[in-house]
Amino acid sequence: MTISGAAQVMESWLLASHSTAVVPPGRNMIMLNAMPLFESSELASVKAQCEELSRKLQRGGVDAQTRIRREQRLRQLRAEQMRLEIQLGLGGAK
Repeated sequence: MTISGAAQVMESWLLASHSTAVVPPGRNMIMLNAMPLFESSELASVKAQCEELSRKLQRGGVDAQTRIRREQRLRQLRAEQMRLEIQLGLGGAK
């Protein structure tokens, strides 16, 4: 079985198991679910860093300069997260 044949078999199985899936013309199910490995792992890393910084900011107990640096870093990470989500087609903006 060729790669394209395997992809068609997998796509038909996915469509059968997810009957509510709507696939736009010219695209297949595998194309919709595929995320480049590097970007998806980078996105997960950025999200984890955002969560950690958010927890630290909520906890408080640090001087103003540290809090300001953390807030700036969190803004940078959120912007990077949005850029990656848009690049991966996960963001709401088109």
